[in-house]
Amino acid sequence: MSLKFGTYDFEGPYGSTRQMYDKAGVYIVLCKDIKVDARYYLLDVQEADKVMTHATTSKNVVCWTKGCHGIGTVAVAVCYMEKATKEERAKAVKYLRDLYDVPCK
Repeated sequence: MSLKFGTYDFEGPYGSTRQMYDKAGVYIVLCKDIKVDARYYLLDVQEADKVMTHATTSKNVVCWTKGCHGIGTVAVAVCYMEKATKEERAKAVKYLRDLYDVPCK
């Protein structure tokens, strides 16, 4: 499945980071609401050299869990950007955070 956020296409959402590759990119953390037609709510946007590792070890895991507690399950979607620099990925994160109101930053 593919999701579009802003001008970026994301693969997923995945219920487990094991479905992701440890490549450079930007990932979004979503809450899948199990009560309201399985809608997804954006919780966070991050960038990393190794998105799978970063998504599993991020200090924001507590915020993601808290933000989704009681309404659904946490899922992750990723936009691989292997040729982009860290600065270009950070620019994408800023663009997406400015575009969407994400509670975990």
